[in-house]
Amino acid sequence: MIGAALGKRFERLLLFTAPISLAAIVVCLVAIASSRQDERVEARCLLQLANMLHANDGQLSKLWKIAGKDEIRLISYQFELKKTWIDASSLNDCYDVGVSELEKDQYKKQPSILAELLSSRAESLRATPLSVYGISLPKNATLNLYVTKLTVELELLTRVLQVLLLPVLLMWLASLYATRYRESISVARAASLEEVFPHIIKEGLNKSPIKLVDASRRVLDAQDASEPAGGV
Repeated sequence: MIGAALGKRFERLLLFTAPISLAAIVVCLVAIASSRQDERVEARCLLQLANMLHANDGQLSKLWKIAGKDEIRLISYQFELKKTWIDASSLNDCYDVGVSELEKDQYKKQPSILAELLSSRAESLRATPLSVYGISLPKNATLNLYVTKLTVELELLTRVLQVLLLPVLLMWLASLYATRYRESISVARAASLEEVFPHIIKEGLNKSPIKLVDASRRVLDAQDASEPAGGV
């Protein structure tokens, strides 16, 4: 019987709407907070500056040793730092943050030590709780697996969800389409309406048209008899 299972698989698939939507909302909020929150943006730029110092440590250390404590040579060394930073930050929006850091007195430190200080500051800034549109997000997420509780960093969890959401969404939408398409074909091939709608139509099909008309007349007669008789 087609009607007995019609729409059941489609309804089961619709139950996945809630968890998929929840995962998508969490990923969206974390992505927005990570890219727009001032502390996160500054931390990302400081890490990029530290990586630049590590990558050019050999050349910059030589210039730093030559400069020593001579103020004029230190200004030349600072210029080389900014020049190297311009090349490293030409494709992003971290230029201003890096320049402001290199204009402080800390630029006089050895490049490797300066890189460690910047990395430490970046980590402290990354420890700031995420907040977006007035919504504060926890640093860690707790997952309950049977009797075991797992604590996972929220940003790591969102990265995993970003990878998994695309194939899951594609498979879910494909299943919805295939299920509805198969049900439509089954309905089109049905020999009668009774196969498609067995619950209500079956009662009407078991009665002849004459019996249905007589039943309707009896209902109307009973309604007329129950009304109070009018007249003078």
